Formats: sequence, C-alpha cells, structure tokens
Amino acid sequence: MIVNGYHGTTAASASQIITSGSFFVSNGPGEWLGDGVYFWQDAPLRALIWARAKAKQHALPESQAVVLKVRIDISDCFDLLDIKYWRYLEDVYAAQDRAAKLAGKKLIQAGPVYKKENGKLVTANPAKGLSVGNNVVDCSVLNVAINLAKNSVGTIKYNCIRATFFDGKQIYENSYFLDHNHVQIAVRDQSIIKSVRLMNSNQLNSDFKKYLG
Repeated sequence: MIVNGYHGTTAASASQIITSGSFFVSNGPGEWLGDGVYFWQDAPLRALIWARAKAKQHALPESQAVVLKVRIDISDCFDLLDIKYWRYLEDVYAAQDRAAKLAGKKLIQAGPVYKKENGKLVTANPAKGLSVGNNVVDCSVLNVAINLAKNSVGTIKYNCIRATFFDGKQIYENSYFLDHNHVQIAVRDQSIIKSVRLMNSNQLNSDFKKYLG
C-alpha cells in the first residue's frame, strides 16, 4: 500500500535531502513514534505549520519553510490505526514497567497531556510551541516493540510505524475534533520511500491563507 507523506523542513535541509537521497533520522528520547523519519500523512498544510515553527525556532524567515512530498510503501507497517497491534504494545509496556519497578524506577510520560482552556480542550505541555510534548514512554516502548518483532529469518518485521494524534484546540465546544489532529508515519527503513519532490511553496502558502480564512 502506497500513501502520500509530507515532511516539513527548511529550504537548506530540503536541498541536502534531495541531493543526498536520504533524510535525517529523529532518534531523541521523546520522539512520538520512536526512531525514524517523520511524515504527516495526506496533510501538506500541517507539514507547513511544522516547517514554519522549525524555521522560527532557528531564527529563519517563513520563506525558508518548505514541504517535501514523498510516496511511502507501508506494506510492512506497525499500524496503530489497526487495533490488532495494541495488545502487543500493551504487553511490551507491561514488561518495561515491571523492569523499571524492579530497578526502583518509574516510567514517566512527559506528554501528550490535555487540558481545558476557555472551555475548550487543548494540548498541554507543547514542545517549544510545535505540538504535543515529548512522548518519552511511548518512544521507549515503541523502539523496544519494533526491535523485538522479528520475522521468520530473524530480521526486523516492521519498517515503519503509523498512528493518529489528537493535537491542537477543539474546533468547537463539546467536539472530539482538534484543529491539528493528524496521522503521523515514522519511517525506519528509508528504502520504502519511493519518491521525493519539493512542493510548490507559492501554492502551499496560498492554500494556507485560505485555511486561516
């Protein structure tokens, strides 16, 4: 199954990615879906929002925020949109939790946490204004889960992870919809990225203005 993914970044980083043919891997302790290259599925404007925040974080003008469109083969995906994967993930967490308690420690999640603001549900603990907080426990559990999931010849069974995130502010009171909800894909094996192209920034920015109303 091939899906569209969108990667928000800076113009300089995009040029380097296209030239080298490889993406930078996110492997910090609080990545949402563990180690991997991150893409917003079917959401170019959400990727642009991220790119603009990253440009601002590095004191760059908004014009340096760009989006790369890729095609990703998710045939061997650890797909958390499907409930069949949740029990395995729960078991991995339970094992880690037991090990932590035996060592006199506790697994602590830094986010995401939600709160109410002016009567609406919003994301708490934003990571430098970009999105939800660092998912320390999720990151650790997913990295272990993927490394343990081997196929019959002993190689890693899954080459990407996909999940839904509830992010942002309620679009209206008593709604489950938040304005930055999205599907995220973390690619662990870059060979499943089948094409990469730079999106037209003028068109993206025009679409974004329409989004803002």
